[in-house]
Amino acid sequence: MRSTMLLDGRWVSFSPGQTILQAAQAAGVYIPTLCYYKESGHCDVCRICVVEAEGAERLLPACSTQVREGMEVWTNTERVAISRRRTIDMLLASGRHACLACGANGDCGLQDIAYNHEASPSESCPPLDRFPKAFDDPFIIRDYSKCILCGRCIAACSDVQVNDAIRNPFGRREEHQDSGGWFPLPDPAKCVECGQCVDVCPVGALREKSARGAARIWETDKIRTTCPQCGVGCQQTVHVKAGKIAKITAVPGASPDKGRLCVKGRFLFDFVYGKDRLVLPQVRRRGKLRKASWDDALNFAASHLEKIIRRHGPDAVAGLCSTRATNEDAYNMQKLFRAVAGTNNIDNAGSANALAASFGIGAATNSFGEIPSARAIFCIGADMADENPVAATFVKNAVRSGAELIAAGYETGRMSEHAALRAVIGKGSEAAFVNGLASVIISEGLYDRDFVRDSCEGFDEFRAFVSAWTPERAAELSGADAETIRGIARRLAGIRPAVICLVPAHGCGPGAAASLANLQMLLGGFGEGGGVNIIHSRANAQGAGDMGAMPDMLPGYQSVQDIEILEKFNKAWQVSGLPPKPGMAFSEVHGALAGGGLKAFYCFGEDPAGDSPGFKDALARAELVICQDTLATETSRMAHVILPSAAWCEADGTFTNSERRVSRVRKVKEPAGLAKPGWWIFREIAGRMGQEWASENASGIWDNEISKLAPLFAGITCRRIEGDGIQWPCPDEGHPGTPALYRGGRFARGKGLFIPCE
Repeated sequence: MRSTMLLDGRWVSFSPGQTILQAAQAAGVYIPTLCYYKESGHCDVCRICVVEAEGAERLLPACSTQVREGMEVWTNTERVAISRRRTIDMLLASGRHACLACGANGDCGLQDIAYNHEASPSESCPPLDRFPKAFDDPFIIRDYSKCILCGRCIAACSDVQVNDAIRNPFGRREEHQDSGGWFPLPDPAKCVECGQCVDVCPVGALREKSARGAARIWETDKIRTTCPQCGVGCQQTVHVKAGKIAKITAVPGASPDKGRLCVKGRFLFDFVYGKDRLVLPQVRRRGKLRKASWDDALNFAASHLEKIIRRHGPDAVAGLCSTRATNEDAYNMQKLFRAVAGTNNIDNAGSANALAASFGIGAATNSFGEIPSARAIFCIGADMADENPVAATFVKNAVRSGAELIAAGYETGRMSEHAALRAVIGKGSEAAFVNGLASVIISEGLYDRDFVRDSCEGFDEFRAFVSAWTPERAAELSGADAETIRGIARRLAGIRPAVICLVPAHGCGPGAAASLANLQMLLGGFGEGGGVNIIHSRANAQGAGDMGAMPDMLPGYQSVQDIEILEKFNKAWQVSGLPPKPGMAFSEVHGALAGGGLKAFYCFGEDPAGDSPGFKDALARAELVICQDTLATETSRMAHVILPSAAWCEADGTFTNSERRVSRVRKVKEPAGLAKPGWWIFREIAGRMGQEWASENASGIWDNEISKLAPLFAGITCRRIEGDGIQWPCPDEGHPGTPALYRGGRFARGKGLFIPCE
């Protein structure tokens, strides 16, 4: 129900509980403010937003005064203007605001307000020794001579990122012999360099070092894209001048990150300019990699692939698809292997399909947006604060709001500081630990009997299996304490539903995801505030699986063994006889190379030789190694042909994040050297092997092929995801997307399947 108020002489509506500032903003009326921070509710510091209200003796701060029915408010009276001008004069006099020399010139809230109110800087500036010197920061310039003490940086650090690294100034300025006590100085031991404080600073007190001298705000093109650093899929604004990235900022209010970034997403973009960039095609001749033209390199790759397929058959070729490249790249790679090479020997290094056997779809069940309001969160695996810092902020927000965090990690990390219950487990022992939890829950009768009976199958076999997994046995294999296992199991059963999050790291056990699926089915925790969620450390680990870069699934998790599905793809790709049996998983490639059965290996955007000396030795036996990558790696150094691939910011496309959200990736600069988009390279090789593909750009690949062939993505088009993206399943263009899967226990496979796993 909405009410009305008189605002500057016209009636406008407002919602109960809104402040004057919020109602004015909704009505399109500008009220200046420097301290208000919507995301945290921080307000009532700067006093710039004062307004005049009928019947009020004093001016009211619009940011903290709630509107009343029939209230009369005036935002631009002479009394208001005088008050604001006095406040502005005080702020200008309190620091050193030389706008022409300031990096925030043109991007400063104080400058804008001072200009609008015809204020000017004081003729005398406080001496520099009045302001504290900041510690040497690798990413942030901290100039407290420009600080206006608005408190936004403290709110961003404490209430949004929940790092509590910036102390709140206290007392009167005159009481401080040391000026530091009066200013919001960060604690270097707690600061994680997320840069949220930089984003919210309304003046030039906090700036990005990367942007120093790089560009003025009005000189840059601002392009929205998706972060390449992990599976959260944060939205970024990339500021570009003359083809070079000056800085990266968050997109206010965007999903899934809600205007948050981490140190990786905000500052670590220099890799695109690194010395180890692959910028030219190379072909190995007489034992050495030598520069080549694109025609030479592509012809070399295509002709040698054809030769091996003729001699040894299609299954003598295998590929590994990048989990950092776009969906369109991954789609074209698996299409090359299936439709051209004739094999299903294509895989990726992610874990997107880990939940498919249990639920029917290999993907997380819930959204990041549900975490802050969850009752409980169970995190297992690597420290989320290190691997997925923005996702970790949502967990910490939930704890601040009263949720319980239960953590089982490989070490005592930063997230464990927020946990009500915690356990340290060995890497690879996730399933053993969770089996111990399941054993307690079943043996003590704590499971959801109705949900298990009505929505699941395989329970009797699973119950018999976990009966042997006593807490003592689970403790012995996982490294956790048996009583801790009992305590966590009982707590999870007592506070259901809980959001379950797996943060897999290198060495995570293969049964981790399935064991968590078993646990959540016992608890009946599906729908909002529950589910099982794998939060990937690679930007498109989910998308690589979605696009069919797996040995047993075509795009959209359609089985290679389904004859009707195969016929659909045969017709669409204008081929006949797509292979109907699952191919070789990446876990089998090492042995196949070592045994001599695998003759060619196409590696895209991964470095298996660098990850494992044993794999490097096996790879040396291959007749053909094609390496398509952005950076030089151990694998590229062993290649017979190197195909330089464009970086994330050098080509258009899409990523799919860990919550199934398909978002746009936009080109912000030209590729380095002669690098080309990944999808283009696969298309060119296909052409040299006898197939001409119609789609000539990334949007054509998505709109004309992916969304047409995979029902899960049928309603997602590039036009529809210009903003915050869409979460699949999305069956048609009228569908809004699906934030949470399996409400009421309705699984994609019919009933959820308990799977014994160790």
